[in-house]
Amino acid sequence: MNLFVDSSAWYALSDYDDKHHDSASIFLSQVLRSNNCLITSNLVIGETYTLLRARLGHREAWEFLSRVKASPYLNNIFINEVMESKAYNLLKKIMIKVSVTLMELPLFLCKKKNLQKHLLMISIF
Repeated sequence: MNLFVDSSAWYALSDYDDKHHDSASIFLSQVLRSNNCLITSNLVIGETYTLLRARLGHREAWEFLSRVKASPYLNNIFINEVMESKAYNLLKKIMIKVSVTLMELPLFLCKKKNLQKHLLMISIF
């Protein structure tokens, strides 16, 4: 199974004082032991870096980027201008029917393009 990781999950994993840190760390360990692949996007990585830098400082933000880049378990979906436009149009169509954010749209685009057979989102609030 492939799991899409959003910025709230990345933040919880990076901030040891976050109330969801322990549960996120345990869940991540279980996911990786089960040979699952993590998926995120360049938009989520950028958002997470900005959030970490604002709340925890440059060092923690840079360490996050280093971990993400070095991870053999992570597939980074690059959201380019064409994909962003498709995501925007999809959001415009479904926003009345479904509560979804722009950061979650790669899920829908991946499913729509059949890039991933099984996709689950890790989001911690």
